[in-house]
Amino acid sequence: LLLTSNFDVYSNAHTGAVPTELGALTALTANLYLLANKLNSTLPTELGSLTSMKAGFEIASNKLSSSLPTELGALSLLTYFFTVGANSFIAAVPTELGLLTGVTEYFQLYSNQLCDAVPTEVEALSSSVVTSWQVTAGNHFGTVCCEALPDTISCQPTAAPTPVPTGRPSPVPTTPVPTPVP
Repeated sequence: LLLTSNFDVYSNAHTGAVPTELGALTALTANLYLLANKLNSTLPTELGSLTSMKAGFEIASNKLSSSLPTELGALSLLTYFFTVGANSFIAAVPTELGLLTGVTEYFQLYSNQLCDAVPTEVEALSSSVVTSWQVTAGNHFGTVCCEALPDTISCQPTAAPTPVPTGRPSPVPTTPVPTPVP
């Protein structure tokens, strides 16, 4: 069975994780409808393999969390309905979403917990989206992620590298010197 359009589980009260196997639907050209369910996992990076999609990538109104996968930028044939709003995505918007240059209707990231600045690559899409550019509403854009989401993202720097080596070099070689061939 080769599914080319309409994987539709809209508003069916599905719970749990989005199956990574959906990324194997590489012939799907339209309508991955997972919206208005109770999905509560991360969004699988494998969905970036749906590179034949031209319309209808809709996963809005769930409880999906973590960051948006950079791999979604590979959906470059998409022309309308990139909707991931009304979830619980956190962190900065990946610059790779700026590769979705064909989207002219319904580019929606609204009502998540996205932070930092909207990448210029993504902001550049706004001039070509003529219907429903909903990106900033309900997010924390303009606020550093660790300040907007202190319980999730730390502002603490990682441990600094040690400034000096931990041991002294050996004064003599540690490997045997080869003997000359007579």
